[in-house]
Amino acid sequence: MSHDSQDPSPDAPPSDAVDVPVPAPGALVAMLLTAVTLAAVIALAIEWPEYRTLLFAHAADTPSFGQDLLILWAVWSKTLVLLAPVLLVSAALLRTRWRALAAWVFGAGTVFVCVWILFDLYIHHTYGWHLLTLLPHIGEVAAAENVGGYGRWVASLSGIVVATSAAMLAIWWVWRRGVRGAPRLAGLLSTPRRAAVTTLAVALMTLAPVGLRNYVGQAMLYERACEIMPVDMRIVTRGVAPTHLSDPVLVAIDTRARDVVERLPADARVPDPPLTITPADRAGPHPDVLMIVCESLNADIAYHHAMPRLAAMATDWMRFDRHYAGSNHTDAGLFALLHGGSAIVRAPLLAQGLPPNACGVFRSLGYETAYVSGVRWEKIDDFVNARTFDRYVHDLPGRRAGRDEHAMRRVVEMLNEPHDRPRLVVVFLESSHYPYTAPESYAATPVPGLNPADYGADAFSPGLRKYVEDYHRTLMYLDELIAGAVGRLNLSRSIVLVTGDHAEALGHDGTVGHGTRFSDAQCRVPLYIGGVGVPLRHVESLTTHQDVLPTVLHAVLGRDVSLAGTDGRDLLSTQPVADEALLYATINETCNLVLMRGDDRLAFKVDLAARRIACRGFYSPTWRYLPDHGQKMADVNGWVDLLDRRLRTLLASGAATP
Repeated sequence: MSHDSQDPSPDAPPSDAVDVPVPAPGALVAMLLTAVTLAAVIALAIEWPEYRTLLFAHAADTPSFGQDLLILWAVWSKTLVLLAPVLLVSAALLRTRWRALAAWVFGAGTVFVCVWILFDLYIHHTYGWHLLTLLPHIGEVAAAENVGGYGRWVASLSGIVVATSAAMLAIWWVWRRGVRGAPRLAGLLSTPRRAAVTTLAVALMTLAPVGLRNYVGQAMLYERACEIMPVDMRIVTRGVAPTHLSDPVLVAIDTRARDVVERLPADARVPDPPLTITPADRAGPHPDVLMIVCESLNADIAYHHAMPRLAAMATDWMRFDRHYAGSNHTDAGLFALLHGGSAIVRAPLLAQGLPPNACGVFRSLGYETAYVSGVRWEKIDDFVNARTFDRYVHDLPGRRAGRDEHAMRRVVEMLNEPHDRPRLVVVFLESSHYPYTAPESYAATPVPGLNPADYGADAFSPGLRKYVEDYHRTLMYLDELIAGAVGRLNLSRSIVLVTGDHAEALGHDGTVGHGTRFSDAQCRVPLYIGGVGVPLRHVESLTTHQDVLPTVLHAVLGRDVSLAGTDGRDLLSTQPVADEALLYATINETCNLVLMRGDDRLAFKVDLAARRIACRGFYSPTWRYLPDHGQKMADVNGWVDLLDRRLRTLLASGAATP
């Protein structure tokens, strides 16, 4: 049947003599209004409160009306953009004989898009990752109790599907009846001319946040809102895109930071050797050095709750209260610890075929080096392997807790058996990585004094309580394991340090796990150093893993140490230590470099290979964006100088320093 012979929709108004009627305008209007309304309901009732919480640091930081409107509109328009293909396909089907199919396509497509948005929000709220980022690791979900495993995923997804379908059908029913009873409403799409005007109006509403961000002076807030949504709706979404900032402080930092990065040398090389070794340095005798690195070690929990034996043993050691792992995930954190410098230099180091500085410098001092862990971690294979260490022990028998026991037993044997050369031993313990596998004997161990407010909750849900209790029990186990092993060593001829490769969030920053934010919960780790040449000292200034190697070398050599081509600082030096730090990650999409000065932290997205950088604004310790950051133009020089100094130290070629 030709289109000319089709009956017009009964609810269609009379067409103009000049315009050609659009088939089924009432159905299409109902679809459009249903999509707009459903997107608004989801944005206002569900998404807006969640993103509002993520974007502002504290309840006291009440957003202005303009900020609230910008967030809400950005979230709403994002859903409309995602629903646009569904509406276009449905509109095309309405022009054919497949009009009944158009309704099914619209209904199924709308429910699919909205369910994906809501389920992504659930996963992001619980796990800290967006669904598309998590899908490549779907095989790990079966054991992922912090997101409920497959069972809770299916239950939550089913509930979201049912609720979304019911809401969509109810809204569709209301608008379909409304369109039938209001010919003027149906006329919005009754002719090509009116359809074009209506489409343009919807498009302008969808794009309104782009103009609104400048009108309310919150371009950076819009940037951040786009980055934390499941899809980035900006035109430029990948790589390092110039950020159009309206905040004069951020504009100045962004502009000058680009100058800093553009002036960096294109042929940066890691100095070799990083430290000139004198005959007196080699003379010795030198103590053994043991680095105990625990997976996912949260500083607050380790210091104050779960590891009392270690704290009691280390009463006369150095303790660092504001120590950061240098990153929020294993490979960058462990690299910073072993190299004495940020993982920014990992690529040039490996390109030159060099080991991390700990391996090279200690070998130069006559040490035998060893790495011991229960399992081989592929992400660190390029700098932790049988080439970089003299002895490389991994794949020990048993499950995680059992492998850690084997590892510590092997370490104690290595250090207590007779040996002519001093030894550097790095042991990596894995029990405290999710899913937190303490031995069964710890299953009934009570975990007293838990306060849900410490974990970002008003009350513990059953899932969060189990998550927190399992983590505490695993740290209790490691506390006993480490204290027992260190107690069997001779500390009169050894140096021992205990720390984590990164920290672990258990709701503190709105997420569980690590690798997603530069919050204190994911980056701040405990650090104890004790033994020969290490004084009793309580360090309260900002320190990172980059500082550990030069500090340990000072204890070994009895003199100040500065490693060329690194940003690590000798914390035993008589020189004052600035209250500043640099954090770097390789897997974060929003930003990958953070500068810290005191309690302030400034984020950047940087691509050093392409010599590009973009300022991402200031954040709180819980990793909430701070539109009202309190920084002045007078502070710009300090931030840019810190960036310039750190990057030039890391990436400018230099000679070894004695």
